[in-house]
Amino acid sequence: MELDTDTRPLAEVRTTNKVKDCPILTAGHIDPHVFYAWGNACHRFAKHSEKKPTEVVTFVADAMLEPRLVAWYTGDSSRIDGLLLEAYLLELARLVLPKNWASKIRNQILSSTQGSKRFMDWKIELENLNAILTTTSPTHALDRLTMLKPHLQANMDSKLKLAIEHDELLCTGSVFAEWAQEVAERDEKLYSECLRTQRLIDQAQSARNA
Repeated sequence: MELDTDTRPLAEVRTTNKVKDCPILTAGHIDPHVFYAWGNACHRFAKHSEKKPTEVVTFVADAMLEPRLVAWYTGDSSRIDGLLLEAYLLELARLVLPKNWASKIRNQILSSTQGSKRFMDWKIELENLNAILTTTSPTHALDRLTMLKPHLQANMDSKLKLAIEHDELLCTGSVFAEWAQEVAERDEKLYSECLRTQRLIDQAQSARNA
């Protein structure tokens, strides 16, 4: 079981510009982000390599270069080769990721606030974290409309929240992307106004000091 205190350099998922080539997972610490990238690379290989579903794991498992994973595979290759890709990834996740990794990412999402970030950057950051949960631990993932959107609404910058309350959004329905885009446009407008105000303050201060 991979420990949270693992300070080794992160493993890398290496691919070529040929989608039929098998990806490589280098030696190193495998955190949820690396695991997500490896899973995606394996799925792309399965889709484009023209390998039979029962053959894919033979190739991707053999492309893991972390010594303990090499030992895991070579020690049980007959059984592992017989797994389908999803079953292989499930076993690999149990082997390399901490038991509570999904709860930690979920809590990271739910404890986040916009702070000084632009709204769209913050929203994408949370969506990327949620994508890891959606593909690897679906029971921990947040539904975009019923959970992620309310979180964004409750934890956005206070000035942005007031601006939205003052100027009612046009998109209030069930299309998350359209709602987020409209909020982002308000955020950028508010940010530009803040910059303009700060420039005026700086100019006035410079004039007084002249």
